[in-house]
Amino acid sequence: MIFSIKWFLHTEKGRYLWDATKLKIPLIGDLIYKFALIRFAKVSSILLSSGIALLQNLELVKDIVNNRIFKKKITLIQQRVAQGNNLAREIAAVGFFPPLFIRMVRVGEETGQLESMMEKISNYYEKEVSYRIKRLLAALEPTLLVTMALMVGFIALSLVMALMRVLGTLK
Repeated sequence: MIFSIKWFLHTEKGRYLWDATKLKIPLIGDLIYKFALIRFAKVSSILLSSGIALLQNLELVKDIVNNRIFKKKITLIQQRVAQGNNLAREIAAVGFFPPLFIRMVRVGEETGQLESMMEKISNYYEKEVSYRIKRLLAALEPTLLVTMALMVGFIALSLVMALMRVLGTLK
């Protein structure tokens, strides 16, 4: 059973399904999604500021993003942009990117400041992810504290029980 699951996850379909599943995990899936958005925007910004053309930029970003869902969407965007379509329109058309991301890309294209807008996008999502991680950790703290208290209590109880058994045999 474990071997077949492991084998399936090494196939392209299995990896794609695993990446899709990771994006649906409560609490963590949204963070994984936002990290991919950050990587997409940050790398795009760096490549655009280096003078790399948009199509080549998308090709390189596609290779850097480690989620197959994102890769598929970027490939679709790249194909449509290669046909002469607008980047923001195509990002919106794939239906995977958040509205704020799309609006900021649109403004960047219209003003000719796509590289700086991509940097702003990555900064925005970095702050959002940082805030969410802090909130998640704050929510987990009491749970971890109670769990550790229960573990310490269990160990203490085990020691007391063992000590009582030893004392009972000495009588």
